[in-house]
Amino acid sequence: AGDEISQYYDPMIAKLIVHGADRTQALRRLRQALREYQVVGVATNIAFLQRIISHEAFANAHLDTGLIARHHEALFPPSPPPSPEFLAMAAIAEYAAMRDAVAAGAIASGDPYSPWRDVDTWWLNTEEHFIALNYVAEDTSYPVRLRLRNAAIAVDVGQRQFTASIESLEHALAVTLDGDRFTTNVVAHGEERYVFCNGTMQRLKLVDPLAHAGEHMEHGGHLAAPMSGTIVSVMVEPGDAVARGTPLMILEAMKMEHIITAASDGVVSAVHYRAGDQVREGADVIDVAAPAPTP
Repeated sequence: AGDEISQYYDPMIAKLIVHGADRTQALRRLRQALREYQVVGVATNIAFLQRIISHEAFANAHLDTGLIARHHEALFPPSPPPSPEFLAMAAIAEYAAMRDAVAAGAIASGDPYSPWRDVDTWWLNTEEHFIALNYVAEDTSYPVRLRLRNAAIAVDVGQRQFTASIESLEHALAVTLDGDRFTTNVVAHGEERYVFCNGTMQRLKLVDPLAHAGEHMEHGGHLAAPMSGTIVSVMVEPGDAVARGTPLMILEAMKMEHIITAASDGVVSAVHYRAGDQVREGADVIDVAAPAPTP
């Protein structure tokens, strides 16, 4: 435990092998095994593997080295926005973590039954007080509000409203949203929140406005390497104007090519790596500044 894998080594961290009486059974076991993986802190290709084994060509064993290229659009779809249910589960898990931390502190204090240690939204003469959380995914902000109402939790996610309840399980939470029960595990890794549910993982960032009050807005223009690897191609130069979604650089990692694109319209202000360079996960590879205002 604690070993650091650099970009100079094969980034494979696990190999999954299944078998069955026939291909159908083996695929079913493979899908189930991939649903049970929960990896945080590093980028993985689990979601990509799930898409491959669910594709008709793979299911029917129509396999060759051109499979990925032929079905590139289906295997690399745009990232969907987080669903209201996943955002609600993330917020409820955050509340549960705060509640448990306060309960542990109360037990260790000299006054474990003090009402001032409760994590609730009670406020004198009003029912509008709430716990406000702000999540970010793909540069889009998603505010979530929670209000405690007796044994239930009212959750507002944009225009969606849920009545929720939670139950602690051994290694997960059982969250009920408007009568629908979900088993979820939300893992905190710094500001990142990895929400696992039904074999799907949603990566969110919990933003604390106070913690970032002194940062410059330009930070959003720094594009980072999604994982350690080798720069294969750089398609832009400083001074180039780019639109949101424009390919800027290709990174080869995990034996696959990953295209780094512009997150918004702007002008390339710096390119920090050239083709052939090795980069670490999270390294700042390209900076894109906001476009100059139109006179």
